[in-house]
Order: sequence, then C-alpha cells, then structure tokens
Amino acid sequence: VCPPDDYARQLAKSIPVIVVANLKGGVGKTTAVANLAAHYDCKKNRRVLAIDFDFQGSLSANILSREERDNSFQLQIDGNPSKAAQLVDGRTGAWVRNVSVGIEGTRRGRCIPSYYTLSSMENRVMVEWLIAKRREDIRYSLARALLDLDVQSAFDLVLIDAPPRLTTASVQAFCASNQVLVPTILDGLSVEATGGFLSQLATNQPIWPNLHLLGVFANMTKNLTADRDGVLIDGRLQDHEAEQLRTLQDVVP
Repeated sequence: VCPPDDYARQLAKSIPVIVVANLKGGVGKTTAVANLAAHYDCKKNRRVLAIDFDFQGSLSANILSREERDNSFQLQIDGNPSKAAQLVDGRTGAWVRNVSVGIEGTRRGRCIPSYYTLSSMENRVMVEWLIAKRREDIRYSLARALLDLDVQSAFDLVLIDAPPRLTTASVQAFCASNQVLVPTILDGLSVEATGGFLSQLATNQPIWPNLHLLGVFANMTKNLTADRDGVLIDGRLQDHEAEQLRTLQDVVP
C-alpha cells in the first residue's frame, strides 16, 4: 500500500470530508446525508457538496429538483455516464466544482448525482487498474479531486453517501475522507453488521490511514422525542433497543 505523496498532510488540513457508510442496507445512510446537507446549509450557513456514490441514486432522487432529476436521467438515456460515474473515472477539482448541481431547498448546497451507469464504470475502472491499463492508483482518484484547491476553496464540507457494498466508489470515498459516520438500527442484524464493518475499516486502515471514526449513531428509534435542536425531551428505548445499544457500545472502538 502506497498512498500518493503528501496525501496524509493534505487530508489532515482538508475541509471536513465525511463519508456516511455501513455495509448494511436500510439503516438510514441516505436520509442522514440529505438531512445533514440541509442542516449545514440552512442552519450553519456552510457551503455543502453532497456526493451520491450509490448507483441506485436514492440521494439524488431525494435532494434534487424534479427538473435536475429529469435532466440527469435524460443524459444517461442518451448514453452519457452519470456525474458520479465520471468522478470515479478520475476528474479534477475544477470539474467537480463546475458540474455539481444545486440541492433543492438550500441556498448554496451542491450535489454530484448518481445513477446505474456508476456500477459499470466502477467495474471498468477497477479492471483497467488491475491489468495495469491505468498507471495511477484508482483508489485515490477521488482524494486527488477533493483535495484540489478548486474544491477546498469552493466548499466548507463534503458529505458522501456510500453504498452498503465495498465497491470501487466506496473505497475511493474512504480514501478521500477524513471522517466516517456510521448509522445503524438497534436490531440484532444491524448491530452485528456494524461491528463487522468497523472491523473491516480497521483491517484496511493502511489504505486510508487518515480516516477517523466520527461516531456511530442509532437511527429510527421508536419512542424517542426530541426538540428542534435534537435534545431528547421525552421517551425511552424499548427493551430490545436498549439491549442492542449495550451490545453496540461494546463493539465501537
């Protein structure tokens, strides 16, 4: 494993790049990214870039206007890869800044949308790297783009919605991020999967040495009520949720 020269220093001084990830579907990753993007734009006045790295395009469908969604879909019908697919293929920071589209309901939020062409692009990029058709290490392609001055000066925060699979795009996301946020649900399968995911992150740490665990949060709890600032004002966890929370606290480093 040999990250690019100056990679660690640049990532250490980078704007926050947060990948929201877990190798378990249905735990609220996309919803978390959409809400964080809106919160940081509307409440914190931050310039947010959201990257949809799941080929199903759920984040894109949730945060883009109907017009932007239709435009993205039409481009792919015409044979063009999605913007997320092009980003995996290797693009500059200037490209990222210029092709990102507006997030509906925000003032300055921008998005790199995704759709099913991302999957075929991921496979092609990985195969070309394995057969040495590409000389650069494709795992750090996204890092090269996001650490570019064009991105660092245009945005205050980058949020990446990673798929529940260890794909080319998700590996690029981990290598480009300095923080990982892990949503889960307080049920047995999700908590077990979260523990396995954290173990994989630790095992592969030499590939992404500057990636730090921002936190693990329990999503979609049943009986809790919070105020507008997120402060708990009423309710308690159900017994099975409390039991899984204790299990989760044992597996989080």
